Amino acid sequence: RLSHINVACNSASQEHLIRSGGGHRPALYLPNFIDESRFDATKESPERKRGGPILRALYVGGLTKAKGVFDAVKVAELSEQFELTLFAPSMTEEFHALKGKLPGNVFVRIGLSHEDLVRAYWDHDLLLFLSYQEGFPLSVTEAMAMGLPVLATRVGAVPDMIEESKGG
Repeated sequence: RLSHINVACNSASQEHLIRSGGGHRPALYLPNFIDESRFDATKESPERKRGGPILRALYVGGLTKAKGVFDAVKVAELSEQFELTLFAPSMTEEFHALKGKLPGNVFVRIGLSHEDLVRAYWDHDLLLFLSYQEGFPLSVTEAMAMGLPVLATRVGAVPDMIEESKGG
């Protein structure tokens, strides 16, 4: 209530700010705030290995049901022509019980740097973003800046980021 302006990362949040602000505070929509030069899709990398017989998917996020990691693992179980890398900040108790039962085409990478994540974007064919609820998923923005296709659930700012039937 003390602000002179509010900033929203998706149109739903902007609409909420407008409705709840009584119209006396501007609600600025700022859809992309990453440094795109760090994720230049025009740069080719020797690590980019697209086009092989195996589809290499990347999941970035918490290892929890709410983030959709268990759904991502189920997708990997459907085909041996599919590899899934789970890139997460830390192990969770929720996921730990499943860790010993993962199929051979699922790889877990925990606690790596952001530079490692950027390399992982280059090294995969697809980002799976299967979260059940979300605000503004930075991993979707970064993957798209790298030219990596994104398969995502329709949550949070995702509908503002990916135009259904045209880009996702």
